[in-house]
Amino acid sequence: SLLVSTTALADVPSSNPDASSSIKTNRVVARAESSVQLNPSVVRIGGGASYRHGDRHYVEAGAGLAASNYYVAPGVHAEVKPLDSLTLRLDYALLAYAGHDEGGATHKVSLGDRFEHRFGPVVLRSGVNASYLHSSGQSGPTYYLPDQDTRVKSNDVLITSRFGVMFAVWENGKVSDGAAQLLVGPSLQSQWALRSGLSRQRVAASTALAIGKASAGLDVGVNASDATRQGEAFGQLVFGMEF
Repeated sequence: SLLVSTTALADVPSSNPDASSSIKTNRVVARAESSVQLNPSVVRIGGGASYRHGDRHYVEAGAGLAASNYYVAPGVHAEVKPLDSLTLRLDYALLAYAGHDEGGATHKVSLGDRFEHRFGPVVLRSGVNASYLHSSGQSGPTYYLPDQDTRVKSNDVLITSRFGVMFAVWENGKVSDGAAQLLVGPSLQSQWALRSGLSRQRVAASTALAIGKASAGLDVGVNASDATRQGEAFGQLVFGMEF
């Protein structure tokens, strides 16, 4: 995802699933996001706009731009939310590595899903994302992806997944009505680059806060299985806003 590090960031609570029916609308939706990642250190900001048809269930298409201390990445996306609990998204982004030692660029095409379902105070969340990566202009047989902190080969496929069990520890009205919700719980995050053969599993304590259209998420955990950072701690903090 251009604006979200697909299944790697602490997701925020979704809109209220108890609404009685979808209200069909046509509107432009603007988004802004910033994130900080530790071990490795990646600071990222992004923004974009989409044309959306629908409200609770919708289809949308849009474009955006993200930038970090490693790259600048323009991109486009299409997203469909056919059910309250399911969102599907297709992304294309061009990561141009500005000022990074390795240089070059990566064309990234991603297809992923986000699933969320609530049972009383318990919220189950999962997501799987598959990305085709065509990299060029760098020296050496592999290319570094800073957001995922891994190395891939040219024409590689990166699969990432996330599963979490969240608990609603505080609520004030309905999130979709502009109120607030705080979720906490454990999450398991995995990734695997098919051609380079590098994989990683992380366990984290996750926190997600939503206040109307604003959101924040925090992951703090450990690399349970990693070729280069085995046993090391990591952290991610993300802020988002939809207009």
